[in-house]
Amino acid sequence: MAHILKCPDEGAVVEALADYLVSDIHETLGRQACYRWALAGGSTPGRLYRRLAQPGAADLLDWRRMRLFWGDERCVPPDDPQSNYRMVRESLLDHVPIPAGNIFPIDGTLDPERSAAAYAQVLGEEPLDCVLLGMGEDGHTASLFPGTPRLREESRTVIATRSPLPPIHRVSLSLRTINAAHRVFFLVLGDHKAVPVARVMGQLGQKDADLPAAMVTPGLGSLHWFLDYAAAAQLDRSHPTQPS
Repeated sequence: MAHILKCPDEGAVVEALADYLVSDIHETLGRQACYRWALAGGSTPGRLYRRLAQPGAADLLDWRRMRLFWGDERCVPPDDPQSNYRMVRESLLDHVPIPAGNIFPIDGTLDPERSAAAYAQVLGEEPLDCVLLGMGEDGHTASLFPGTPRLREESRTVIATRSPLPPIHRVSLSLRTINAAHRVFFLVLGDHKAVPVARVMGQLGQKDADLPAAMVTPGLGSLHWFLDYAAAAQLDRSHPTQPS
């Protein structure tokens, strides 16, 4: 079951997720050596990263024990404006004291299949502690789009994918990897996401789901959706919400 937290506006959602994430990191590091977090790309997660980069939040975390991975990447150089790595670097990494050896970006300069295979070796088989995701208006998440040939891939942890919009070539964690995580957080904002959110919730957990975001159902972990009121506007009519 998805835990859904709705907040009045974008700022409140980002603040709530930042607080929740900091708490989860502290709790997890109380029982293990490091925290393995797969980051999302896109403009909405960038707001969360900028919040965590602020001194009041950044100082709360032991960045030496953080291990940062990427949920997906466009096949572009790391300094390209469309690079997820570049966005994360500019909004978070340049502002926190994380060792370079704790940062594990996807190589967007390789052939997609080679990049996916190489990243699978970097990622390993240990479950991620946290996966942060966004959602597109077509119900895609990470770089898993509706109709992706390997969408239900069960053997690979990382796959090469194709986007309907440029940059076409992408590399993404597979649903297998995402659903093996201890916690999965969706951060979705704006009234243009209201109908897609309702559609995803209507398919959540169904075997015949065709929207990738609806196929994110962690087996042993927990699923959390952080929404502003605009993005959640259709939910009361289509899906009962559970507070996180």
